Amino acid sequence: MIASPPGRLGRLLIGLALAVLAGCAALPPANLQPPDVSVADLAVTDIGLDRLRFRVELDADNPNDFDLPLTNVRLDLTVFDVVLAEGFVVDSRVTLPALASRRVPVVFMVPTSRLLDVMRRFRSGGWNRFTYRLAGSARWGNTPFDVPFEHSGDLETLRRLADIFGGI
Repeated sequence: MIASPPGRLGRLLIGLALAVLAGCAALPPANLQPPDVSVADLAVTDIGLDRLRFRVELDADNPNDFDLPLTNVRLDLTVFDVVLAEGFVVDSRVTLPALASRRVPVVFMVPTSRLLDVMRRFRSGGWNRFTYRLAGSARWGNTPFDVPFEHSGDLETLRRLADIFGGI
């Protein structure tokens, strides 16, 4: 008996099975650890009436024994429990090498009004430390799977920004 070629439903099922198998190969590993990020440098690149742009150099440390292929990297910079700025990685694709660190440039844009609000909070709250939280996520390669990361600390450079706007 000669087998007839699969019908439309058969081809659809075969295609779906192949897509699932290919997708499984692209899944992040079960033992995936998020990268450790820390702020290496911060520089104001543009000050306008309605916005401030600054560039942050992050040291991203990959604790995994495999490369981390990342796309669609997004970050939130929170100061005094207020999301001050949203940022994005300059390169659309970033690969963090296995068991290594890489410097990753990030651009942040913040509306001037939001920055002034944070500076007012700083002045009125009697804060002795300028703390921040940097949190975000990235896609595992071209998949829909997110890899979250977070870092908190004290950033003296932000204190200098407060001094710039000290008369507010």
